[in-house]
Amino acid sequence: MTDENKIFSAFKENIRREIRKAEKNVHVYIGDSIEEFYNINKLTFERQGQQIPYNFEFLKKIDEACSKEKCRKIFFASDEQNRIHSAIYIIWDEQSAYYLMGGGDPALRNSGATSLLIWEAIKFSATVTNSFDFEGSMIQPIERFFSAFGAVQKNYFNISKNNSKLLKIRNSISEVLK
Repeated sequence: MTDENKIFSAFKENIRREIRKAEKNVHVYIGDSIEEFYNINKLTFERQGQQIPYNFEFLKKIDEACSKEKCRKIFFASDEQNRIHSAIYIIWDEQSAYYLMGGGDPALRNSGATSLLIWEAIKFSATVTNSFDFEGSMIQPIERFFSAFGAVQKNYFNISKNNSKLLKIRNSISEVLK
């Protein structure tokens, strides 16, 4: 059994089924259009009734820096009608590849395209670095989805000290308004 087969067999059955389904219905390609990616990424936030937390110019700056360093790939999945089902954006360094962001067309989200793209990104990542980091999520459905790929949750702690009374008051007000 190859490492690739071993990794694939560690996925939950529903993920393996989605990948096999998507392989029959969509075409995976690597693209450079940050604008196309942004438009697909934005659709996911809209489906959830949220506003995308960054603008196109911000994403463009990130993409320009990563492109310059040759440490990013944008994976797209489209069908025969050239409709983009899903897109994911990964970056990497010497230690790991990181799933930075992704999105999908809500009308096409049952195609399994996102699962297929993540699988393709994992396989690609093995050629440039040592591991694949899903970057996790505090949102339960996203965490559950990533876990189905065999992702292991790691806790990160943030400890800080604040001596500014004005900043403490502002933070207290912010917490109350949440």
